[in-house]
This record gives sequence, C-alpha cells and structure tokens, in this order.
Amino acid sequence: MVIVVGGRILFSFESYYDILYKKLKEYDLTLIEEEDVKYSSKFQYFYELLEIDTNIIIRIKSELGINTEKYFLMNSMKFYLACEEFKVVKNKDYIKAAIYFTVLGCVLDKMIDEGNDKAKSRALEKLSWSYCKDYFIDFKDEKEDSVIDYLFQYLGKVLKMMKKENFSLYENIVYFIERAIDSEVYVALSLKNDNFILSKYKMNNTNFSEHIENLLITDKSILFVVIAFELALFNDKNLDKHLKAIYRIANIFRLIDDLCDISEDYFRKQKNSIFELDNIDFDILSNNLVKKKTKKTSPSYKIDNQYDRYNLIENYFDAPIDKFIDEINLLKSELGSIFFNFVNYEIRDWTMSCKYIRERYYRGI
Repeated sequence: MVIVVGGRILFSFESYYDILYKKLKEYDLTLIEEEDVKYSSKFQYFYELLEIDTNIIIRIKSELGINTEKYFLMNSMKFYLACEEFKVVKNKDYIKAAIYFTVLGCVLDKMIDEGNDKAKSRALEKLSWSYCKDYFIDFKDEKEDSVIDYLFQYLGKVLKMMKKENFSLYENIVYFIERAIDSEVYVALSLKNDNFILSKYKMNNTNFSEHIENLLITDKSILFVVIAFELALFNDKNLDKHLKAIYRIANIFRLIDDLCDISEDYFRKQKNSIFELDNIDFDILSNNLVKKKTKKTSPSYKIDNQYDRYNLIENYFDAPIDKFIDEINLLKSELGSIFFNFVNYEIRDWTMSCKYIRERYYRGI
C-alpha cells in the first residue's frame, strides 16, 4: 500500500512493514512453529477443564459469521495460567466471565471494523451504555434472543455474584466497562470533538480535551484487557500488587495491535494510538519525501534517495517499536517464565494475524 499524490509515491507502507518485521524477527517475535504446535495441543485441556459451552462458538458462527474457536481456546489457557501465576484460587465462573468478555470484545470490534453497515450498526447498538447497564447494573434477563445478549446476560449473572462478594471491586470493574465502551464507540465513529463523551468525565474543558481524547484512544485497547484480568482474578487478595504487570500486558497488546494495523487504520481514517500518541504525522512524513524527490536527480542520487526514504520512515517509527520491545523486556522481570512465555506466544500469534507480517514470514525474508 502506498500514499500517492500527483503521481508521486509519498509513503510506502511496504517499507514500514519491512522495518516492523525486521524488528520482530530480531527479537524472536514472529511465529515459532514448534511452539505453536506445543501450545495448540494444550488448549483443549484448559477449554474442557473450564467447561466452556461449545454451543456459543456455534451460535457466534451461525449468527455473526465469525469463527471464535481459537479465541475461546487460547483465552481458556491464558486466564487459567494467570490464576496460577498470581496464586489466585481458581473460580470457573470468574475465569469463564473473563473469556466471554474477551470474546465479546473481539467479536464486537470485528463487526465494527470489518462488518457491513448493518453489522456495524448492530454492534454499536449493543455497545450503548443504556443497553449494557441493563445487564451489568440491573442484572436483567436476555433482552433479545441473540448470542451477544446471551453473553451479556452471563456476564451480568457473574457480576451480580461479584457485587455481593466485593462491592468496591465490582463497582470498579463496571466503571471500567463503561469507559471501555465509550472508547470503543469513540474510536469507531472517529468523533474528534464528541463533547457528550468528554462531559461524562466532567472535564469538558479545552485544557483537558486532548488528554481525555488520548485516554479514550488507549482505553479502547488497554481497558478491555485489564477488565478481563480483573474478572478472572477477582479472588486475588493482592490485586493491587499485580496490576502493574497486568497493565503492562495490556499496553503491549495495544502496541502490537496498532503497529500491525497502521495501514488499515490510516486508509479507514480510524484512530490509532501510534498516530495520536507517538506523533506519527503522515503529512509531515510525506512532505519530507516529496521534498527529497523534487531535487535534481542522478543515477547515484536515486540510490541515496531510496536509502534516505527508508531511514526517514525508520526514524519516524523507531520510538513506538522500541517502546513495544522495552515493555516486553520489563514484563519478563515481572512474571514467572511459564506465564511470560505464554504471553510471548500470544504476541507472536498476534503478529501473524497481520497479512504483511505473514507474507514476509512465509517468503522467508
């Protein structure tokens, strides 16, 4: 993919993905096939241990056309291992709530990003807080005969149990869910000046607008992960001590997701935290490249120009890519090897969902 103006190639996403792939490969963050086989063979054990209802996977496929089998399998193992990592008494209902919440987030996100207008509209309707609070605060039965409402109702049932057990933690989770929903809707609609959402935080002041906008953009990725861990680890007596590692995991997932989605988000004009928080300005980048191309050229300069182009792109994206690598290195010191290795496996799996990374991997670059 390229950005072209007036017949000139201003920016090549191919160059960007070459840089990203090189970094991922340098730190062993692309697919390791032996590891993939090892983990895949274990997923079923945790899935069955937690007694996940297979009919949910079938219903999601039938009603929404989305295959979620791997989401269920991988997250069954992840949240079970998280309980072991943080030495938390395992509660099947709480772990299943974490899995179902994660799957719901993935499904609704997919409907918004990749679905037709009807699917997008349906997802946004389900994500309105007035719709969700009926389940998460009022604990109502299914409002519609749909798999999304079934999962909402299950989450509501577990949240009701949690409310009785630890009201303050329940209240915090529900507050985070509302913020996460706001962020998902905000990013989906790309509303730069949504005063209604900003005013919900009582900070609708020009001095705070940029801060809150950035918070909404990062909440979309980070809070969904944090909420899921808080659901699975609801019995954790030392949750405050473990939140640092949990937030770091969430930030790592935010970074790899947005690094991999750079081109899609650019052409969809959808907000991406790398654009917004790391000051990646394609207008400036493109103008720099145009300026270089308008200079008088010679055979020797053409080679220099290609080199300059690559290095200019590399300089722009060094900071977010390096931040991603630094976060992984810090996480290694905060987790035991079993859970850290699993998180690393999930990162590798995530990178392979990006077609540009996948193409380079299979070309053996």
